[in-house]
Amino acid sequence: MLLVGWDAADWKVIAPLMDAGRMPHVQHLVETGAMGQIATLHPPLSPMLWTSIATGKRPFQHGIHGFSEPTPEGNAVQPVTNLSRKCKAIWNILSQCGLTSTVIGWWPSHPAEPIKGVTVSDHYHRARGPFHNPETNEPAPWPLLPGTIHPPGLTETLAALRMHPDLLLPDMVEPFIPLAREIDRKKDKRLSGMMRTLCECISMHAAATWLIDNRPWDLFAVYYDAIDHFCHGFMSYHPPRQAWISERDFELYSGVVSMAYQLHDRMLGTLLHKAREKAGDDLTVILMSDHGFHPDHLRPKAIPDIPAGPAIEHRDSASSPSADPASAKTNCCTALPYWTSRRPF
Repeated sequence: MLLVGWDAADWKVIAPLMDAGRMPHVQHLVETGAMGQIATLHPPLSPMLWTSIATGKRPFQHGIHGFSEPTPEGNAVQPVTNLSRKCKAIWNILSQCGLTSTVIGWWPSHPAEPIKGVTVSDHYHRARGPFHNPETNEPAPWPLLPGTIHPPGLTETLAALRMHPDLLLPDMVEPFIPLAREIDRKKDKRLSGMMRTLCECISMHAAATWLIDNRPWDLFAVYYDAIDHFCHGFMSYHPPRQAWISERDFELYSGVVSMAYQLHDRMLGTLLHKAREKAGDDLTVILMSDHGFHPDHLRPKAIPDIPAGPAIEHRDSASSPSADPASAKTNCCTALPYWTSRRPF
């Protein structure tokens, strides 16, 4: 099974792009599988939702309730880890059954779990600090956090696959922001934010493509958080222009979200091709999201200045497709906010 997670992906953005022929790989899944739309869980906080997807349980059962958790000492809070999870995820169950899983970037998945297979934690793709030492201009160390990769023997190989924002070329940025060369990055931090999200996405996909080729798997699960980050940063500028968005900002940033979706479609195409080469006809594909994201007149003008305030931009309805066109049997999986599958592929 190939399980692909796109955080915050929404049919309201995907459908027009499919109609324009710009997301052919999602279009293929829709035409040869099945699709639908169901509601997310509340509150629509991604670590909670992705843990529900991985475990089949609600938050009071699995223990992940949001973006933070108490420290082990109990006197502070820290970013959420999988140590708060109180039950098995699907890859733990498969390991107990002797099956092999590759799990990449699931939120939360740090520290990497010692399963039968490979786990790459959700801290893998984060760039911390400059790529070059500002004093010597020599490449600076960019180490992975301890516990990012299981088995540890893959750490050096996977670390070398990451993309740092300092290494991006203009040709890689301009499809998203064609006028990027006109932006003063010292005054306008949005360009740097877009570049950081793009590199994190590229890094996660690089790990996925290497592992899908070079390691055995029965379940291959990879989670991309980039659509959610692109949307939180740039959905305000998505067409049509809202009254409170300046014409100049709209000119600069109106294409970011659409290009982000198209990038994900291309990455999906790569995974589908590689998975079919590895698994042959015995392949089920699931494409899923945890919640939607308002792309229209329901976009909020302001974000509440509270923890998890950006969740106001999330849309309750997400999508859910699945089918077996060869045998007319339906692959049913309840409580998955958004998925597409096809068997055989």
